[in-house]
Parts: sequence; structure tokens; C-alpha cells
Amino acid sequence: MHPFNKSAITAYGDYLSHGLYTFHSGFEHIDNFVNQNGDFISLADDVSFLAPNSIIISDFMSGNYSQVVIGDDFAQINNQKYILNKKLQQNSSFIYPAIAYSTLVDKINAFINMQASDFPPKSLFFLLHPENNINFTSAFEKAFMQQLNYAYSLFSTQLYESIKAFKSRGSGLTPSGDDFIAGVLFGLDFLEKTTGISFNKMKNNIYEIGKSNNIFSNNMLRMAYHAKYFKRLQDFLNAFFYLPLGNISPAFKQLIAVGDTSGADLLTGFLVVIMKRSVQ
Repeated sequence: MHPFNKSAITAYGDYLSHGLYTFHSGFEHIDNFVNQNGDFISLADDVSFLAPNSIIISDFMSGNYSQVVIGDDFAQINNQKYILNKKLQQNSSFIYPAIAYSTLVDKINAFINMQASDFPPKSLFFLLHPENNINFTSAFEKAFMQQLNYAYSLFSTQLYESIKAFKSRGSGLTPSGDDFIAGVLFGLDFLEKTTGISFNKMKNNIYEIGKSNNIFSNNMLRMAYHAKYFKRLQDFLNAFFYLPLGNISPAFKQLIAVGDTSGADLLTGFLVVIMKRSVQ
């Protein structure tokens, strides 16, 4: 019996570029594959990992897969071919409600005060909530905090210099500064959809500045640039914009569980765009 015959695709993203992808990196719940252009797709075991470029498999086992081929209506994983049922495809867009700016700022401030203690202590949330500065204690951490505070100080007046100063700052698969830049790109999508103003030139510049030799960061920035939302971000935004603040916590905790600080850093960048409105 072929080892993949019992597998089933239970969900998949709507931004799977055609072509051959070979194994790049594996983790307990997710494996990543890359094509010749450096674009990622992922195989994962749970719908919580659903993203525009991911495929969820019912009996996923990390390390079992060497290559993936994406066609018009199929995915071939190793030698097993699967039809991609459109009913299982994620819609990676997000529709924002009409909301008065003052109302939104009040809601963000209330959210920050309500959830401050739940943000990862080493995340860039300190940019919005300076009380969290106390969590950075070593000389290295204080230097990092100083660098990012400087980058943040440029945001309203020298946006592109600010983005350059955030780029690649921090450690991990995706440095905190890169996550923040992705959040900024999602924030610009919010502004476009709610104001009717085009920010294409600005998004193009930020995307080009943000690219680096980090393939994980580049993939995340590509999704944000094209306004392709991953499921945990969609779930949080649905809760934040459409539910009372008291009902936000479960979706918020799922979002900040992404990486050590990645979800929180991305959310910080998103909120900064709204709070500063410096890009308008």
C-alpha cells in the first residue's frame, strides 16, 4: 500500500503558485518547501496553520515529504496526486467594516490596556506600551530596544528610513523587525480598503526595502504585500472588528502563539499604522 493513500487534503490556501517545490525545512507540525524563485509553500497537520500558501493534510508526518508539485487543480505530494477541491480552499482576503477613526482608536487603546499582560514580554509591543520596557534587562536586550525605539521614532516623518532601521532586527526564523514590516503592509491594506486611497507606491517601496536574504521573512512579506491573510490573523481581525472586546481573547492568544514573538510583532506593526496615520 502506498504510504500516502490514506492521506486527505482537508484545507488549502488560495495562493499556491504552480510548479515544483523541494523540501526546505521541517518542524513538528509543519514542513516548508521552496521553488526556484524562493517562494514557499507548506504542508501542515492542523487548520490553525492554514495560510494562503499552505496545504493541510489529515495524517501529516514531518520529514515524510521530499517534494510537492502544484498544478491547475491538483497537488502532487511525492508521488501521490490529490485533486484540490475548491470547497476546501481558503479565501485569504479580509473585509474590514466601516468604522469611525476615533472609535477605532478608542477600541485599540482599550484592547492594549486589556491585553497588555498577555503580549510576549520580549515582543515589539513595547513600542505601543512603553511599560513593557522593563522586560528588556540585559545589555544586549537594552541595545535592541534602543535600536527599535530609534526606528519607531522615524516612522511618522521618515517612513522608508524607519523601515530600513526595522529590517532584519532581532533573532529567530523571522526577526522581529521583519514581522513588524509585514504588519505595516497589512495595515496599509486596511487603509486602502477603508479610505479608498491607493498606497501602491508606498507598499512597493516598503516591500522592496524589506526584502533580505532571509527566505522566511521574504515569504511572509510577499504574503503581506499581496494582502494575503493567514487564518490566525483573519480570526483575530474578525474578532477585533466584529465582536465586543471581551470576546477577543481566544483569537488574540492564537495569533500571538505564532513564533516566539512573530504574531505579536506583526500585530504591533498593523496597529502602529492605524494609530499614527502618518502614511495618510
